[in-house]
Amino acid sequence: MNYDGLSLNPILEQGDFLDIKEIYDGTNRVFDTLIGTPDENIRAIYKPKSGEAPLYDFPGGTLYQREHASYLISEELSWSIVPTTTIRNGPYGIGSVQEYINHDLNSTYITLKKKYEYRLKEFAVFDIITNNADRKGTHFLLDQNNQIWGIDHGLTFSTDYKLRTVVWDFIGDSIPKNIIRDLRKLEKQISSENTLFSTINQLINRDEFLALKDRISLLINLQIFPFPGSGRNVPWPPF
Repeated sequence: MNYDGLSLNPILEQGDFLDIKEIYDGTNRVFDTLIGTPDENIRAIYKPKSGEAPLYDFPGGTLYQREHASYLISEELSWSIVPTTTIRNGPYGIGSVQEYINHDLNSTYITLKKKYEYRLKEFAVFDIITNNADRKGTHFLLDQNNQIWGIDHGLTFSTDYKLRTVVWDFIGDSIPKNIIRDLRKLEKQISSENTLFSTINQLINRDEFLALKDRISLLINLQIFPFPGSGRNVPWPPF
């Protein structure tokens, strides 16, 4: 699933699942896979709907859709936070399929935050508007080109305040003008009756969509990084 303005990797979209290995590191079933042909393939992470564990605070069988919705928001902002992510059928049914990022296994939020401050401000804003309930310190991947990517966006877009993140370094700081500019463009796009609007509405429900719009508007009006809301504001475990 994608919208007309987005060009996805055709191998990721249509290639065969050549090899698939389960990753035993979490509540939900996640698979490391090769997709394509024996001559041309890419490594990807496959998260099937059938492998999602029930949650009391998110509608069942929707996490894979939230992964893709997060990717669409990332792309519309032109921030390339979320690796290329699509929805398609795999060996265990429909689910999200995300391009794997080769990365420095020793890098975490702690090791990155001094050198990549602006990039991490983009992450902070992205997590606020998507209402990310699980931004751990190991969800930041530094690739060979020194670009930082973010992974694991299934717990997003709730109507309730659920922001749990390790990124609280910028509380009270002004949000950079370029980030506010990008938020204004995003606000305009998701408020228009276009293909992005209709696609996001298929991935999250109406109330979640309206809450997304409200969070974007709030940051545009505040123009500062807000203080945490009530409740637990850091994921567990944090890394």
